[in-house]
Amino acid sequence: MAQRSGLPPYVNDMLGALGFDESTMIRSLRYVEPVSSFRSTYAYTNITHLIAGRVVAKAEGGSDWNVVLREQLFDPLGMKQSSYTAGAIKAAPNHAEGYRYAPDGSVEVPFVHVPYNVGGAGDINSNIEDMAHWVRLHLANGSFEGQPLVSPENLAVTRTPKVAINDKTAYALGWILSQTPNGNLVWHNGGTYGFGSCVGLEFDKHIGVIVLTNQSNVGFPDAIGTWTLINFWAIHRSTTSPKHSSVRQRNILIMTKRLPNRRIYSCRLLMCRSASGVKMTLTKSHCFLREAWRALMRPRIASAGMPFDGSRRYS
Repeated sequence: MAQRSGLPPYVNDMLGALGFDESTMIRSLRYVEPVSSFRSTYAYTNITHLIAGRVVAKAEGGSDWNVVLREQLFDPLGMKQSSYTAGAIKAAPNHAEGYRYAPDGSVEVPFVHVPYNVGGAGDINSNIEDMAHWVRLHLANGSFEGQPLVSPENLAVTRTPKVAINDKTAYALGWILSQTPNGNLVWHNGGTYGFGSCVGLEFDKHIGVIVLTNQSNVGFPDAIGTWTLINFWAIHRSTTSPKHSSVRQRNILIMTKRLPNRRIYSCRLLMCRSASGVKMTLTKSHCFLREAWRALMRPRIASAGMPFDGSRRYS
């Protein structure tokens, strides 16, 4: 989980793309030579999450990782639309198809083996509403709707740096920790062959950001998510109407949606949640996102995505 196994980055991920099963992928690691000493160097791997999932299932008495996921996260958090199979997302009446960039336009990507055969590395299907429940759990230090689900101490361990990525960034347990002039960010991105995502938290300001896209992640979700976290308060002062000025903002949720067969993203801010739980839409949100886009991105998306965790989402 801390991505410091000593194995090469994304080791043997292509076995999953070729349809090999979980046990075969785990067994394949015994034939890989380490490229660094254990726990010394950051290198992201996916197959190691399969091993972690088996450890969790055995400790909790579940038949597999997804059973524990449903019983201990989805159900208590009311994540009723979330699932973890290709069949489930295809059966959902309101689901997004995935796309990848091509020089002559976007190409639809079918739901295939990856990420559903890599378990906890990224097999979750979800949407903005369900993901918001998960983000609120973290912002409330392990409680949801007044019910404690995880102890604050255990949750804090997941945000404790384990290995350095560079002088300003470290990896914890499933979280990237970044130091910026405007505060410390806790975030993670995701990307499969047709989807990209980013989830970020700023605990000092009590803000959470969720970005979901249905095109392979080439950096847009990460850029818009981290940019929003870093610049939220300056934008908030200029885009919120006076009648909302006295309401303390608790989190902001962003959705970006890839338009089929086009190279343009349609973006919108979904809502803020106040301390009293009132939902409200920010004014001038399109101007806000246009400014973020101009600050960070070129007009076109021009390369393929990378395998990562937690990125297949409903629209």
